[in-house]
Amino acid sequence: TLSLNVGITPDLSGIAGAEQHGIPVKPISSFIARLDALLEAAARAGGPRRIVLVGGGAAGVELALALKARLTGLDPKGRPFWIGLAASNGLVATLNDGVRRRARAALARHGVTLLDDFRVVEINAQGLRAQDKRFVTADAVLVSTAARAPSWLATTGLPTDRHGFVQTTRSLTCIDDPAVFAVGDCATVAEDPTPKAGVFAVRQGAALTANLRHRARGEALAPHRPDRNYLTILMTGDGSAIAGRGGWFAVEGRWVWRKGATAGLCVTTAARRGRVLPPPGRRSGRRGCTRSRRRAGCPRCRTGRRRGWRGRRRRGRPARRRPWARSWLRAGGS
Repeated sequence: TLSLNVGITPDLSGIAGAEQHGIPVKPISSFIARLDALLEAAARAGGPRRIVLVGGGAAGVELALALKARLTGLDPKGRPFWIGLAASNGLVATLNDGVRRRARAALARHGVTLLDDFRVVEINAQGLRAQDKRFVTADAVLVSTAARAPSWLATTGLPTDRHGFVQTTRSLTCIDDPAVFAVGDCATVAEDPTPKAGVFAVRQGAALTANLRHRARGEALAPHRPDRNYLTILMTGDGSAIAGRGGWFAVEGRWVWRKGATAGLCVTTAARRGRVLPPPGRRSGRRGCTRSRRRAGCPRCRTGRRRGWRGRRRRGRPARRRPWARSWLRAGGS
């Protein structure tokens, strides 16, 4: 049995000079080192002052706002930094109107220049050029556009789609080899393809763990059905965040960032322990906390500790606190 989770690589084929003069955001492992070098150069006199991010998706918006917050006051001489965001197909086009309005307002509030309908076709040492011949001067260009599967996957003989992603079944196995699993951004479920977003990859982790155990025991594999109605949270770089879900829900505030950080930690903790996350609902409590973790007192959101060992009140009556449960919670039992 083989399990593949090799991620994706940036698709720079449509932008001339991107490989030589651009800084691709993915893979993250190489991007962090290049970003640290860029920040170190920006702190010096005569360093880069004009930075453009290519890509109007959620990652591009968050990176632009985070860079603006990070670079503010970094220059010892007080010279301002100019941050631009080039969006070719609109700003966070996959999210609802409320999120788009709030994201646009956040960019304007923090002094990030939005380049609307700016389809980049060339990046050189002086800046970047759009398809309509517009040219923007830039000292550094970060590329956060669509990605593709690693090229070596095409040489493995595994079934791939036209973009090079491994095609799998709902059980996360290759469509022609049930002994090979493929999850995350490098794979696509042929019957139910989803966007290349981290929320889908994270939730596949628990399903993959369960199916690997089923395979080892000789049991039938369970299908994985992704929840498409997920919550999206965009960081704005000032301790606040924008949240959106579905076709209309959109909110913004500092409390959104605090709630989102807590929920994200709970989801990550549950996924690492191989536990399948419950679907959103009245009885699921805070998102990301499985019933067993709520009963034990989640170390991230403290649900069980605050409301009793069962983690909730029933029929308006306080949950009973039992002496043995208190000591168990303090010890971090699970």
